[in-house]
Amino acid sequence: MISKSTQVPAFFVSNLYTNNLVLPVHIKYIGNPNGTIIVLFNHEQGTELPQSEYNLLETILKACNILITDILLINIHKQTLSIKDLKQQFNSSKILIFGADIPNILYLNEFKNLYQMISIANLDILLSNSLAHLNMDANSKEILFEKKQLWVLLKKIFSK
Repeated sequence: MISKSTQVPAFFVSNLYTNNLVLPVHIKYIGNPNGTIIVLFNHEQGTELPQSEYNLLETILKACNILITDILLINIHKQTLSIKDLKQQFNSSKILIFGADIPNILYLNEFKNLYQMISIANLDILLSNSLAHLNMDANSKEILFEKKQLWVLLKKIFSK
């Protein structure tokens, strides 16, 4: 028997009522709600990216000929949401995930490794390490290798 104080995760409840009316989850975001690209990150301090990480993201997007006004930034810290929630509320076709922990938060078991791209429900989803990690030591061979892996995937996701 479930007591009144027991909380059931939102994803579980929404899966129970897939054919019934369920109120959408309120997702906090920054940017263009009509943007074609969702950028997810997990940052404990504040809702925005720190300036150095924002600058790196802007550089990455410019290299792909994407304007910062074309994206929707979502800090998933303390937000319970799923890919289904994102799909229902936003008209985006691509999701860039910056953070190795995010697939577990979104229940995306399809991701086995960083620097991987998958397609789910007409969404192309790319998984990268966090922007903070990529911004650490620009001369590190490990970071340079990761940035090259990210670049290969970015070219692939934006050539579709």
